[in-house]
Amino acid sequence: MAETVIPEQKYTLENVDGSHQTLNFFTKHTEGTTNEEVLGVLIERLYDQQKASFSPDNKECIKHLKEVRRIFARRFQRKIDKKIERDESKYPHKKRQKVHSHAS
Repeated sequence: MAETVIPEQKYTLENVDGSHQTLNFFTKHTEGTTNEEVLGVLIERLYDQQKASFSPDNKECIKHLKEVRRIFARRFQRKIDKKIERDESKYPHKKRQKVHSHAS
């Protein structure tokens, strides 16, 4: 089972053999991965498993994980938009550029 090492940033995952690995997430102050990347890995793994042996459960999991990834992408876009709005209010001469997410 996963354990929190540093909230919102670092987690320990237990491997099948009982050993552990660390999952680091990106923050303003640290390098790491994102929620979207972790979801992408899960989706890709399930697609690979579907190729080997079809499962209606895997199909349903893929559907739901892709929806969660879309929600995260929307959340990320809102954060970017808010930052742009704050920057525009501080620096009105800057031009607005929308960031496009590739989540699907």
